This record gives sequence, structure tokens and C-alpha cells, in this order.
Amino acid sequence: VELINVSLIHYGAPSEVDTQLGVVTVPKHLWSDLSLPLLRQIFKQQLSQVLPERFIFCSRTRHDIQFAQEKDVGAAQICNGNDTILIRNNYDIPRLLVRSSSAIHGHLYLAYVSCLADLRDLISTKCTGLNGQNKTFHFLYSDGSPVAAEVEEETPVHEVLRGCDVYIDFKELIQQESEFTTLLLKRKSQLGLSHARTKTIRLSFSSSKDIERQASDDAVSSVQVSGNSKPLLISYVRAEAAEHALNLKRKLTDIGFSVYLDVHEIKSGIDWQDSLNYAVSNCEVFIPLVTPRYGETQWTNREVKLADVLGKAILPVSFLEEWPPRCLAIQFATTQFVWWKTPEQIAQGEEAKDIRIWDPKYIEMVAREIGRRLKTLKSSITSKPALTRMKTLMKTFAGRLPAFAAPVLNSQDSEEPTGPQIVICVHPNEVEYGYKLKAWLEEVGHSVWVSATKGHSPSLPETDKITPSQEDLSALMRVEQLSRSSADSYFTVTAEQVAEFQQAVDKAVVIIFVLSKAFTQSKICRQEIYYCEHRKQILPVAYEEFRVPCWLKMLIRAKKLLCATNPCFYKILLMQIKRALDPTAKNCLETDSLEANISLAVQYLKKTLDVKHCVYVSGATKFHDARSEAVCRSIGRHLAKLTSITVVTGGCYGTSETVGRTYHEEAQRQFQKSIVWHVLPEQDSQDTSERYNQSSDGTFALKDFGQTLFCGQNLWEKETIVGRCFQIYLLIEGGQDASHEVEEFVWSDHVVVPVYSAYETGEHTVTDKIFQLPPGVSESDWKCLNDRTTPVEKVGEAVANIISDLLGRLHQQLGSPSKMEQHGSSTQTPEVFDPMEDTERTFLPDNDKESIASLRSMQTYVPSS
Repeated sequence: VELINVSLIHYGAPSEVDTQLGVVTVPKHLWSDLSLPLLRQIFKQQLSQVLPERFIFCSRTRHDIQFAQEKDVGAAQICNGNDTILIRNNYDIPRLLVRSSSAIHGHLYLAYVSCLADLRDLISTKCTGLNGQNKTFHFLYSDGSPVAAEVEEETPVHEVLRGCDVYIDFKELIQQESEFTTLLLKRKSQLGLSHARTKTIRLSFSSSKDIERQASDDAVSSVQVSGNSKPLLISYVRAEAAEHALNLKRKLTDIGFSVYLDVHEIKSGIDWQDSLNYAVSNCEVFIPLVTPRYGETQWTNREVKLADVLGKAILPVSFLEEWPPRCLAIQFATTQFVWWKTPEQIAQGEEAKDIRIWDPKYIEMVAREIGRRLKTLKSSITSKPALTRMKTLMKTFAGRLPAFAAPVLNSQDSEEPTGPQIVICVHPNEVEYGYKLKAWLEEVGHSVWVSATKGHSPSLPETDKITPSQEDLSALMRVEQLSRSSADSYFTVTAEQVAEFQQAVDKAVVIIFVLSKAFTQSKICRQEIYYCEHRKQILPVAYEEFRVPCWLKMLIRAKKLLCATNPCFYKILLMQIKRALDPTAKNCLETDSLEANISLAVQYLKKTLDVKHCVYVSGATKFHDARSEAVCRSIGRHLAKLTSITVVTGGCYGTSETVGRTYHEEAQRQFQKSIVWHVLPEQDSQDTSERYNQSSDGTFALKDFGQTLFCGQNLWEKETIVGRCFQIYLLIEGGQDASHEVEEFVWSDHVVVPVYSAYETGEHTVTDKIFQLPPGVSESDWKCLNDRTTPVEKVGEAVANIISDLLGRLHQQLGSPSKMEQHGSSTQTPEVFDPMEDTERTFLPDNDKESIASLRSMQTYVPSS
């Protein structure tokens, strides 16, 4: 073996103070071709007690090697003459040491391209002993001359750096204008043309939200959130675009923008929703990375609607083949966007269309295009009409608005929005019923607008209509073309009607959905629900008996369906409308209580189980395929080969029980500790004894292996809880039994691994996006999951590889909390840990696979006592 020394270097410190972490051994036959990603795994395996959680490699000359460069660099290239490899702690933002001639005042984190005005703000709030002195110190250039206060906004931090140190001086500020001017002119002459330097770009334009707004500083400061507000905010689906968001932020930062990204800003223990509300409310430009699932997860759905309601400038980056996205077609109908690649680049072949791979040159192209668009936005901001719309939206918004974002009305604004109070969304098949409902509601004094048309012309009053521009009409026509389904084939919607629908909904307070089978199968009706949900108070009415699809249940949540055939329907509806229109009755204690109970149960699960090592297994309760039982046993055996993994089932019969039991028995056979949990509700009023071991009183029995944890008042609530809690869902066969759980996991932006799961049509349809290859997973392994010709053992091995890959990426991402997880302490510590199972397959070149296998064969498994 080769003996390699590992040293940790420190920011701005000489080599004499490097920390010696220890020695690692590498087989000699691997050393010459060993890549840095594989060396990283060796470090994690052999130096787990002393290795920093996040680190980067350094060259022999102590320069950083970026993570994206590792796959192209060999270990021998960075090993110096003393057989030593240098690493250092990896900080997302550079660390600075603030000094004066008499003391060290502390470390701060700030990009070098930020301006000195930003650094002054940080020093005055973060450095100890400087309270009240922020106006009596000045920065010093590297030659010792002072920086004029007037140029701090234009001077980047890197101009005052000495190594990694920033020097400040507490001497009295120079009062004599002539002397100060002399120093300034001297400095300018030294800089010459380099004075046109990169600096932090402070966006000076305001969105419509900020016009005429007298926001109170006290109101803002009273909000207990983490992180400062920043001009740009990136919104994304974690399962599809987490790395893309990080890379785009780096590029935008490089060209001088200050960017908010949740994983960098929100700390453990901080309320995630409050923090995101604060960030969206205080950003100037909202940048959504629109991947296939964007808008179909809880947080992206909430964020993009809040940005629209608050009147933010929205500049999407589209990763789609067609625009606009289906679930956000109405909101994004006229929104200008940036392609993630140019159409010419995408047309180069199938590989060019793979959104998992975003080359740095394309990221830089998008970042510069965003910068160019922002200049255009700055020159074209106006907007009394936008301001009026924003105030109306905020007054009628059904979601959770920040306290300091309350609408401000001036003397020119009407207290009550003009337009319909109630909008009725109905499929053309039931349009006659919609107009019957409209006439009845107007008789009792309500103003009503119906969305569907069939021989009718439900136009808004001319005074309330806004005529779309020709450019907007062209965009709206794309919505028409993308909105067709078999349920829509015999009726059309014009671009003007799409714009009219948006105007009517914006002004309304209550939306009534007349639900039917045809309504749920119509893409146009589905877009209407996605646009209205969370923006407005919704009253769902069941026009006929039909099975409500899972996606619709996810959106209407705790809303109770009003049955149109109920003899007391009109009386109940009128009462519900009266409550919805009364501003004092908007808070529903029942809904808030249910949400609080679910959140409490999620936190309890996370504290009881080590969720970072968990895989949740569920699926069909009866085997439908002849090979399914054998596949489940193969999966259980291969999962038992992974250490530090916890298998969690839903406690039902069938696929999950077979996987859990086989995993349990195989782990015991190998003398390893088996960690199996079953999550069941307290009881359920429905008879589910064919799927669960349920007693006659509705309660559920303990499982005969593993441990059982009870949470939730019924199966539906339990499925909601596990969907929010666990990051990885192994779905075997699927079907009606698992359709709600699948939607919960997708809604929570978690990964679903489908095995032998065909995309269903009809009443139990789940999103086909679960079959898309997740980032960081081997494509060959993924193809095995639903290929009936693949040998059973190969399927089990592929599942284990995929789970290992996903857990590895999850460990890396959870250096900061995910959108659905704020960390609490875990009561379990795995007894056996195999760092090689943490290998990130995405960053390993193909020629390293043999090396991985060789290294794995060298490991020694220590059985637990």
C-alpha cells in the first residue's frame, strides 16, 4: 500500500500551523489512476473521526480544487514531495478575518465581489466589541491608505484583502477635504483602468409591491427569521434541480448579484415557512427553475404564488420542452422566460435534452442573460395597474402572508375590489348547472362569474376588462394548444377567455369548483384549480358521484365536498359563502388544528427515527405479478448488505411486509443489527382488514418483527405524515393502495423509486414523473426496476445501488435542512457504518467502478455485540 499523509490547511495561515489529520492507505495498484472522488471516499472511510464534514482538496501550491473539477484530477497530481495531500474546510462563502492594528475582531463570511458597504454592515452587527463604532472606523487598502466612505458602495472586498484578512482603522476619520481628496486621487491613479471592476450589483428598481409602500422598519425587525433579505431569490424542486440552483447562484454571485438560496440561508430550528415568506417578500426578482415537477410540489407551489401575489418581478428559467408548464399555465401564460439552453443547443441530440446535466458554459450563459433581462426590467418598471392588482390579490389571498406585507391603500384606491365576489369553475358538460347556481346566488345579492362557456358570453364589465397585448395573446394561444385532453377535445378556449379568467379570479374572494369526472379529466379545468388553490378560498361541490383523484385531494386537502344532491345543499352553500366572505371568519381552527397535529407527528417521527438513513417501503398489498414476491425477497437481501440503513414500512401485508421481513432475517443471519420500523395509525373507521392486521374496533395490531410506531388518527393522515417525513419512497407494484402515498411524497419534493409499477390510467392515476431518472442515480440500474426480463437478483442489486446513491446525496444535501425537514436530535446511532455505501455515483468516472469494487472487497464488517 501507499501511505498518504493528510493535512488540513487554514484560511490565511502559513503551512507551519497546518493540522495533521493522519494517514490513509491506498493499494499501490490503484494509486496511479486514483481519482479525487474515489480518494474522498477513502478519506471518509479511514479518517471518519477527524475529517471535516465538508472539505475540498487543494493543489500542491495550496490553491482550491473545485468540486466540479475533481473527476478530472488524479490523486497523484496533488500529492506533494512529502507524500502529503492538503485539504481545507469547504465554505459556500469565503471566510474573512477582520483585524485592526491592536486586535482581531472576528471571522465573517462574505463573497469577495461584495462591496465594502455590505462588509461594514456585517462588521457592525457580527463582530464583538464594535457596537456603536461602525461610523468611526474605515477600511485600509493593502498599501495602508484609507478607503473613502463615499466609494465603499463601489469598492469590492478583494481590493482591501491582505491574504484572507481585512484591516480596519479606528483613528479619527479624516476631516480635511483637501487631504482626503489627495489620498483618493492617488489611489485612483494607481488603479487606472482596473477601477472598472466587478462589484456587487445593487438593484435600484422596485417591484410594484414597493411603490407607495411605507413599510415600517419595526415591523420587519420584529419578524424572527434567519438571514438577510437579498435582491434575487432562486426557487427550485430539490429532487430535480438542487445542484443546478447552487451552480446558478455561484455564477450570479460571480457577476455581482446577491442571491438568496434556502439551503444557505435557513438555519436549523428556524420556521421554514416564515423564513421563505420573508425572503420572497423582500426579494426584488423571483427566479424559478422550472423543471417538470415545478409547481407540483408543496413549496414551489406556495413560493411562486406568493411571489405573484406580492407583485414580484418573476423571471423563470425553463428546463421544459414546451412552455408554459401545465400546472402553472395560467400564471405563466404571458411571462417571459430564459431557456436553460438555446433551442439550437437542445436540438443537438437526446443527451443535450437531459436536464440532469447542465454544463458550466450554459449556466454562465443563463446567468448573463438574467443580468441582461434585469437591466431591461429596471428600465421598464411602472405601475399603477400592477399595484392595484397586487393590493386586490393581497386583500383576498387565502394563504399565509407575512405580517409586514399587509396591503396599503391610498386615497385613490377603493376599499372593495371591483368585480365578482364569487367565481364558479365548471366543466362545459355541467355549464347549465353553473349558470343555474349563478342565478340563484345573484338573487341573494352576490356578484358571480362563471368560467365555462357553452352558448353563453359571461364577460366581465368593460370597465373591469384589461385588453391583452398582441404579445400576451400569442403566449396565451400556447396555453390553448398545451391544454387539450380527451375531455377537452370538443370545446375550445380562446386566449381572451384565459386572460379574462385570470382577471376574474384575481378580483374574487371565493372560488366554487363544480367537480365531476369530466372536470377532473380536463387539463383546462386542472389548470384552473392549480391557479386558484392557495390564492383564494375554495368551496368544492360534488356535482355527481365519482372517485376523487389523489392530485385533487392533495390540493383541496381538508376541504369537505358539498354534495349537490343533498336536499339542504343550497342552505349549506349559502352559509359557507357567508363565512368565506366574512373577514373575521377566515381562520379555520379545524384546519389549523389538523395541520398542527400532522406537523407534530412529523417532528416526532424525525426525533424517533434517524430519517437520514431511512427508506420507506410500501406498495401493493397483494402480489399482482408472478415474479413480485421473489423480487421483494431479493430487494430485502440486498438492502441487508447496506449498513446504516433503516427500513420503514407502512405495516400492511404484501410487498412491504415481504421486503421488511426478508431484510430483518438476512441482517440477523449476517450478525448485523436489523433496524425495521412499522408506522401505523391509531385506528381507522373503515374496514381495512384485507390489507392490514386490523381489529374489529378499528385499531391496528403490532407487527411480529421489528418495532411499531403509531401516529395519525387514520390511514389517510398517517400517509400524509410519512410522505412529509421520509425522503426516499420505495414503491413496489403500486396501485390503488399506494396512490395517495405516492402523491404525498411527490408533493413533499421527495424521491419515489418505482419497482414493477406501471403508470396507471383512470381513477387512480399518479404522476408519471416518478419514472424520471433522479440526479445521482445510475441509468442502467434505473432501467432494471420495471424491466420484467431482468433477473430477479439483478433487480434487487439495482434497488440497493439506487438507495445507496440517494442516501449518499441526501447526506451531502443535509448539511443544511431540507424544505420539509428541520433537524432535531436523533435518538438512534447506527452501530455499523460503511462509508463506501455513501459513494456518489454521479461524480465517479466509469473507469473507477472496478476500483470501487476492489476497495469494497477490502472492508471488514464488524458484527454488533
